[in-house]
Amino acid sequence: MWKMRYKYPNFNKLRPEVFFVFLASIFGLIILFITPPFQSPDEINHFYRAYQISEGHFIAVKQDNRVGGYIPVSMAKITEPFLSLCWNIHSKTSFKTIIEQFKVPLEQNKQKFMDFPNTVVYSPVSYVPQSISIFILRKFNLPPLFIFYGARLFALFWWIFSIFIALKLIPFFKWSLVLIVLLPMSIFINMSISADVATNSLSFILIAYLLKLAYLEQTISPKQFIITAFIAVLLALSKLVYIPIILLFLLIPKEKFHNRKIYYLKLIGLFGVCFGVIMVWAKIMNTLYLPYSLYNIKYRDNANLVQCADMYQQMHYILNHGIYLLQVFVNSMNRTFDMYFQGYIGTFGWLETKLPMWFIYLSYILLCIFALADRNENI
Repeated sequence: MWKMRYKYPNFNKLRPEVFFVFLASIFGLIILFITPPFQSPDEINHFYRAYQISEGHFIAVKQDNRVGGYIPVSMAKITEPFLSLCWNIHSKTSFKTIIEQFKVPLEQNKQKFMDFPNTVVYSPVSYVPQSISIFILRKFNLPPLFIFYGARLFALFWWIFSIFIALKLIPFFKWSLVLIVLLPMSIFINMSISADVATNSLSFILIAYLLKLAYLEQTISPKQFIITAFIAVLLALSKLVYIPIILLFLLIPKEKFHNRKIYYLKLIGLFGVCFGVIMVWAKIMNTLYLPYSLYNIKYRDNANLVQCADMYQQMHYILNHGIYLLQVFVNSMNRTFDMYFQGYIGTFGWLETKLPMWFIYLSYILLCIFALADRNENI
């Protein structure tokens, strides 16, 4: 009698970064191709902004009380069959409709002014992967929908490569990070043309690198500090509200610098540089800003503007009403908790296609289990 021997797989040899790349590639490609064109939040306007940057126009155009830029007419044309899908879970498209849009030629010279005021505020850093791919693909004069899917693909693989680097850098909680970045919402948003792709990539790389520096045995070299500052500046330009991540720098023991004075100087310099570049970009953006009330009445209702919002009036009110801003944060979290609670795990489309609640709860339970079980004696 032959005795069958089964060799159990050795999961200790399974590398988190390899596991991530494998699953992220599979599910990323599946979600990319089953999600109809322009069906992630503001993907149309992100596409326009990325195309604008690919042509070397880093700052948007403001004219006739409108903000946006000149885009090929064909790009606007291919979005029309999918506009009814936005915010409408009951509206559907078809494979035939998508295929028909591949037949629309690019015709780069035939352009018209398009409004995308909500994405012009993003710096070119936010669209590096998308604009690079668009720049290459339009050189071949490919149809705009080919360029769209090419930008999605490049953004997806840019994100996968970035998280691979983060997983290599981070000294612990690798499997917890794998679970977080493989959440449905994470894969969904990072296969799109959204500016969040760059923000997410830079955030995880900066977190991983700062934790690595904090747990290194040797002192922090000037080169390592320069790398930290470079990533932090890119993240600051990508999205202002992610600057608090830089506070992880405080985890690095002061003993890893030559003395306390150098430590505090570098800490102040790090924040100073980040806020400096933000102030420069903010000053540029202030010249482009138009609230709904001042926007061209003919175009403002289709420009993704919030009707009651006015940045200048809001800032004036905040500065003259003490702790009002804190009350806004508390009230916002209280009233929109369900949106954030579900959206962190996964809300597809234009944030209207929700996963079942049992899946949401199960995901949070798994996150907690992974965080508790993913121990490391070096911490």
